[in-house]
Amino acid sequence: MVHVAYFKRDFGKGETSFARQINKNKMAFEDVLTLMSKQTGLSEADMRSVFDHFCEHLALFLPQGHTIQTPLGIFSLSVRQPVPVPGAFVDSQNISTEKVQVRLRCDQALLNRLKAETTLQVVDTPSVTLPTLLRAETTESGGFNRGVPGEVLHLVGSRLKFAPEDTKSGVFFIDNTGNQTRATVYSRVGSKRIDVKVPTLSAGEYHLEVRTTTTAGEVRAGRLGESFTVLS
Repeated sequence: MVHVAYFKRDFGKGETSFARQINKNKMAFEDVLTLMSKQTGLSEADMRSVFDHFCEHLALFLPQGHTIQTPLGIFSLSVRQPVPVPGAFVDSQNISTEKVQVRLRCDQALLNRLKAETTLQVVDTPSVTLPTLLRAETTESGGFNRGVPGEVLHLVGSRLKFAPEDTKSGVFFIDNTGNQTRATVYSRVGSKRIDVKVPTLSAGEYHLEVRTTTTAGEVRAGRLGESFTVLS
């Protein structure tokens, strides 16, 4: 789930607005490696070594003027050097590499997949920070976005902390008719990680939602981008 807010544009003719993603969340590289390790069977150390060597080769070939084509897209250097005086000649003696940046032109197939799998949610108040769920993993079987009643579910995200005794807050399983069940067993409740048992529910698809309550009593909610499957 990507949260988007509209902002008024203060320049140009007429009243216009533009959309911008808000409440961005950083996902640690170690978490990505852990996921990839479980899905591929490769060790985290081996994959980190591959990434480290890839970065070393970027640093080797990009400064030589090469472009590097990868499944992510094409890497190249971007050089933006403003001319001190319009029309002035700039030679190698006074041009700086300070503005050199790495450019990635995303692979079209990857970009099309991202567009197809992205879900947008418009947020009315840009200043509001909402809970965000990034993934749900059952700790026993290692499955993602699925589990059986009684299994411990490991949730990762941001701004997830709440008081377990506050019934307005918590982790809720919501079926397609809107019926909701609050999970009541928590072994860990933190800002970025929650461990909770999957409640006793009928097999099927559910929305997984985390709700928190502010000091002013306002309830804020964030959902997992994909549905959660309760298995029989």
